Parts: sequence; structure tokens; C-alpha cells
Amino acid sequence: MTDSFIFGLDSSIKNSSLLPTEKLYNATGQNSGNLAFHFAVEQMVHTNQSSIGWGSEPSELATKSGTAILPCANQVGAHANYGWLSDKVDKLPSNVIALGLGAQSGTTGNIPEVPEGTLNWIKAMGSKSIGSKSNIGVRGDFTKKVLEHYGVDEKVEVLGCPTLFLNPDKDLGFKIAEKMATFPKRVAVPSGHQKWHHLARIEQSLAHIVTETDGSYIGQSPFEMFKLTRGEVTQLEAEHFKECKNYIMPFASDEYFIRWCNRHGNLFFDIPNWMEHYRKYDFIVGPRIHGAVLGLQVGIPSLCIVHDSRTLELCQTLKVPYVMAGEVIKGFSLEQLWSKVQFDAQEFTENRTKLATKFCNFFDGNGVKYNHWLDQIAGM
Repeated sequence: MTDSFIFGLDSSIKNSSLLPTEKLYNATGQNSGNLAFHFAVEQMVHTNQSSIGWGSEPSELATKSGTAILPCANQVGAHANYGWLSDKVDKLPSNVIALGLGAQSGTTGNIPEVPEGTLNWIKAMGSKSIGSKSNIGVRGDFTKKVLEHYGVDEKVEVLGCPTLFLNPDKDLGFKIAEKMATFPKRVAVPSGHQKWHHLARIEQSLAHIVTETDGSYIGQSPFEMFKLTRGEVTQLEAEHFKECKNYIMPFASDEYFIRWCNRHGNLFFDIPNWMEHYRKYDFIVGPRIHGAVLGLQVGIPSLCIVHDSRTLELCQTLKVPYVMAGEVIKGFSLEQLWSKVQFDAQEFTENRTKLATKFCNFFDGNGVKYNHWLDQIAGM
């Protein structure tokens, strides 16, 4: 087994309470959900060097040795060009593995336009494998299909997302199913994005459920949602305040909305604290896939409201309960939403076992030492 290090974000931001919100936003990669899969990767593998960020200079990269482990997200799509990263991957001193790479598109399954630079980055990672071994783990079949379309799938394998394995309990699925027998009293919502105007009625229904159940409204992205859930809603510029209020609670007074945000808003820069917070709730629901997966990992029934390919793909790959946004686009009650949760404990467990086995073989094939409890989930 080789030495290894994480080429990505720190999964926990130290002294976050003392830092300005803009700095925290950038430290999370502009979405606090990014911390979830970085933390999961840290838990899965044994690293013997400090992590290093994607923004590091080539001279810093040259100080590292062994396998670079890249926690990835929905980077394959028209929305971003990662060509700037291909040169840095080329300069890494040894092997590379990527985990959780996903494509971004609509729910119709159309192949997105992927910039040449991003394709070059994927090729660069593939060229850093051990021989013919696959070294790029993708989120699901759709991402693999997209990479096949562009001819950069040679070193690709469908693994899902490392966040599925934060809880080492093999019986996790059955414990979640036990809680499905009781109607939820308190609900936590990983919030959406105020620019998703077509999902406004969904967000408003979720906000109403938070109010009804004395629940939690958790920020993930964008910057305005960081401020709104961090106690800084009154610091938003007037146009951003109006946009957020119209998205979440259009008929409330400004004063009520401010009080609501300060009462129910929460924001996390440490995944164990986020998961600990969830333990107070009976149901996790919202349009954020990692917010939902973290709920499942602490044994709480969770539902993802799917509105794009990235969330649909991960829900299907990980067997996360989901409902298509189009089914609930006009709004809903908690009772109606709860009735949409379809969770098969046996299927969840068997799938988790299968994916854990694939991760173990993937790490073995790339000479990366991983934590023993992954073997236990895999039944190896």
C-alpha cells in the first residue's frame, strides 16, 4: 500500500464562529454540503500526510508523495470548466484516484455540453492510474454514460458516494425502517437555492413544515443562504433579502421573516456536528442530496426532492428515498410528503453491501489503505 493524501478541501473549518461568512463560504467550495463527502473520504481511507487544496501552487504539489485522493462533486457539465486543474493533476508526483465525480444535467437524461478543459482534466486523472486499473469513481450510470459519450470513460467505475458509509452499522437500513412506523413530529430541511424560482412552492411548503414542527432550516448554498441561516439575514442587500423572502415566505412581513430565519436557521462547518443536530429530528427532507444522506447515516428517515440529474443519479445509485419535484411542484402538507417516502430496508442494505465491496476492491486495486469497517459493511 502506498502513502496517500487528500487533494481537496478540509472537511471541518476551525474557529468558524470567528470567521466572516464570505471566507467560510469559499472555504466550503461555496456549498457546505461539499464538506460531507470530504469528511466521508477522510473516514474511509488512511492518509499519512496533510491535505492540500486544488488552489495550491505547483511547488506545493511537488512536496507531496504517494496517491492523491480527489473528492469530487458534480463537475461534469456545461456550468464549469476544470481545464485549469488538469495541469495540476499532471504535476502530481504519483498516482491519483477520484471519488464521487458526477455529471450535471436536467432530469430528462440529456447529455450535457462538457468543456474541453474538463475532459482534459478527466483524461489527466485517468492517466495517473496504476496500470489498467480504474481510478475514477463516479456517482452513477448517468455520469458513466456521459463520459462514454465523450470517450473518457476508460478508467471509470460506478461507486456512488462515500457519504453512504459514514455509519459502519450493517443494520442501518433496518433501523431506519423501524422509525418509519412513527409519524414525524419534528422536521429538518436542507434548504434550496433562491434562484430555483420554479421550485418556490416546494420551498414554501417546506418552510411551513419547519414552522409547524419547530424544525430546522439548514443552509448549504448559495452565499445568501449562508447569511440567512447564520443569523445575518438583516445584513443581506435589500434585493437579495426580497428574493430570499419571496422564495421562502412571500406573504410574511419582513419582521416575521427575520425572526423565523433567526429561530430556525442553522449552518454547519463540521459534519459530526451537523449529524448530531439531526438526531433531534424525525424526518429530513429537501432538495439537497447530501443533506438527505447525512440524515440516513444517523438512522433518520430522509427524502430528497429531486430536480436535476445529479440528485436523481445519486438517489438511484445509493437507494435514497426520493420524489420528483414535478410530483409536488404545487406544494404539499407534511402528511402528503411523508406518504411519498418509499424505503426498502432489505434493498438498501444489499445495495450498501454491494457498493462497499466495490469500494474495497477499488482501493485495493489502487494500493490505497482503507478503514476496516468498510470490509465489515461489505461482509468481507
